[in-house]
Amino acid sequence: MLLRNFADSVLAEGGHGSGSAELPSGDLAWSIPQTPGSAGWARFEHVALPEPVQIEFTVAARLP
Repeated sequence: MLLRNFADSVLAEGGHGSGSAELPSGDLAWSIPQTPGSAGWARFEHVALPEPVQIEFTVAARLP
């Protein structure tokens, strides 16, 4: 849920790019392309999880 909300928020604000952040609940990394139809991803790592959680998505075209 954290990853989906993060990606949706960034895309809704017209954001793109790559980066990482240390959150109280774990480490977040992302790559969000600007070009519609391109693939992006967001990844969350936490010591309590057996493995990192990653979502992959396609950037939708913006409608006027």
